[in-house]
Amino acid sequence: MQISKKNIQIILITIMFSMYSCGPKSVLHQYKLSARTDPFANESLISSQTYQYSFKFGNNKDELIEKNILFHIGKYLDSIGWKYVKDSNQSEIIISIKYNISESDQKYTKRVKKGSEQVVVTNWDGTPKKDKEGNIKYKNKNIYGSEERTREGYLKEYSINFAYKGDPLWSIDISSFDKRHDIVKVSKRIIPKALKENFLKNGSKSGKYKFYVGCMDKDASNYCKKCEISAKKECEY
Repeated sequence: MQISKKNIQIILITIMFSMYSCGPKSVLHQYKLSARTDPFANESLISSQTYQYSFKFGNNKDELIEKNILFHIGKYLDSIGWKYVKDSNQSEIIISIKYNISESDQKYTKRVKKGSEQVVVTNWDGTPKKDKEGNIKYKNKNIYGSEERTREGYLKEYSINFAYKGDPLWSIDISSFDKRHDIVKVSKRIIPKALKENFLKNGSKSGKYKFYVGCMDKDASNYCKKCEISAKKECEY
C-alpha cells in the first residue's frame, strides 16, 4: 500500500510535535536578593579562598525543610571547593538560615489591545498614497493601552547567614515569587543562582529566571534527550 504525500506530511508533523511535547515545562521565578559583608572583617576573609563549613540547625519550625534548604546551599559550596564538616567545632564557617512562605498577590501592568482605527497610508515623503482611481488609501491601526492585573502565587523568603568563628561575616536575603508552594523545590533552583551571582559580596539585584522542570532528571515523566545536554542554558536546573 502506497502512502500519499499528504499522509506523509501528517506523520512528520505528528512526530515533530511529540518530540517537542516531551521537553521540560518551564516555570518563571521572579526574585530579589540583597547581600552585605562585615565592613570590619579582614579583607582576606571574604576573598576567594575556601573554607570548612558546618550548619546550625533549629532556627525554624520545620527542621526537615530547613535541612533540605541547607543541603542545597551545601551543594553549591561543595561545587566551589568548600568542605563540609559535621562537627561545628572543627569548622571555620557556620551557616544558618531562616525561611518563610506566604500566599501573595502581585500586581503587574499588561499591554493590551484596546481597539483599532483607520489611518491614511503615506508615501516615503509623507504624502497620502492613492489607488488607481485616485482614492486615498487607508489601513487599520491597532490601539494599545495598559491594564493592571493581579497574579496569585507564593512568596518565598530566605535569610542566609555566614559566621566566621562566631562573628558575622556575610549574609544574603532572597525572595522569590511564583505559583509553586513547595519552598524546597524552589530553593533547589533559586538559591544556587543567588549565591553564584553575589557570593561573599555586597549588592542587590532583582530579575526573572526561567527554570525547566525535569531537566537533568532521568526519572522525570517529561524527560527527553533535550535534558541530556547539560551545557544548554535552558537545561540549567
